[in-house]
Amino acid sequence: MRVKKKCTIGEFLSKAREDLASSYPEYKNIHHNSLIYVKEDFIIPFDYSFYDLLTNKAQGKNGPLIKLADMGTYEKDEGYVAKILERRWYEKNKHIFPASKWELYDPLKNI
Repeated sequence: MRVKKKCTIGEFLSKAREDLASSYPEYKNIHHNSLIYVKEDFIIPFDYSFYDLLTNKAQGKNGPLIKLADMGTYEKDEGYVAKILERRWYEKNKHIFPASKWELYDPLKNI
């Protein structure tokens, strides 16, 4: 999925939910606020934009969270794909691997 430069995580999740609903009918009744976006081992808050993460050189545990393709217009996943999941599932399974490793993204925290 391509997103505009200033697209927030919340806007992305809304578009992703619409795309998922075409293949998975159970997503038609889920609000995008019920979804979370996990990149590497970080839960990225709704108010961040991909542009914010890119320009602030957001770092994950294994390098940059966002990488650009050669054209500079979209992310190129190389090993650490993003996950979109229901918040309800996360709350139920946060004590079990891999969700037990996930933490809220904090740009001020040293990694």
